[in-house]
Amino acid sequence: MDTDKLLGELKGPNGVVVSVHSALRDEGGFVTIQATLNNKSDEAFDPVRLKSQEASIKSKSDISGATLVDTQGKKRYMILRDTDGQCLCTTDIPLTKAGDSRPIFAQFPAPPKEVKKVQFQLPTMSPVGLELSEG
Repeated sequence: MDTDKLLGELKGPNGVVVSVHSALRDEGGFVTIQATLNNKSDEAFDPVRLKSQEASIKSKSDISGATLVDTQGKKRYMILRDTDGQCLCTTDIPLTKAGDSRPIFAQFPAPPKEVKKVQFQLPTMSPVGLELSEG
């Protein structure tokens, strides 16, 4: 992951920022978001705030609440799941201490080919508009 590249940032509570480095559409019909969770606050951040409220999710700390939104087509894409119900995303994220950062990723079904821009959303954070790159 090229952490020097910045497509956009989601700003969360108390100085927590997610810096998005890539939004890649692959030929298999998926979009993978790669980012860094940065805790720029003075206190620890519990990533459980980013988790989906779905009962079938097994991980206690992940970013399963993330979504992609095609604002043009008015569709929301949820994170993909494996056959065990685990999200195809970063899981088991430990408490993030003040000043720490962690790489994160999430994979979604791809919107139609003509959709070039999406909104990336995480619970408790402001959404960010992203331009999809082709891979």
